Amino acid sequence: SATGGNELSFNCKAVALGFDVELSAKTLHFGEVQIETETNRILNIVNNSDMPTQFKLNTDANNMFSFSQNVGTVKPHSSTRIVVNFCPKRTGNYYERDFCIVKNHKVL
Repeated sequence: SATGGNELSFNCKAVALGFDVELSAKTLHFGEVQIETETNRILNIVNNSDMPTQFKLNTDANNMFSFSQNVGTVKPHSSTRIVVNFCPKRTGNYYERDFCIVKNHKVL
């Protein structure tokens, strides 16, 4: 209550926007690769937001694919380059699904 006995009402509303982060590609194709030969592709994690954000790539360390880094921070309005290596040990078709988790990412 205010001094004169009147009640004051106060409301506050807000909306929080998540970080605008995207990958340069949703899939990487390596094509035909000789056994015991290493090849690589580039994946960029692009941060279009005004603040830095953290990412983590959930990968299987025992697979034929490896990443130059699995965790890191992307600066505002910048990108981080991830080198994805592939070195097959035997003949076969290889497929791996990995997930990139971004802290406070906006809802897609």
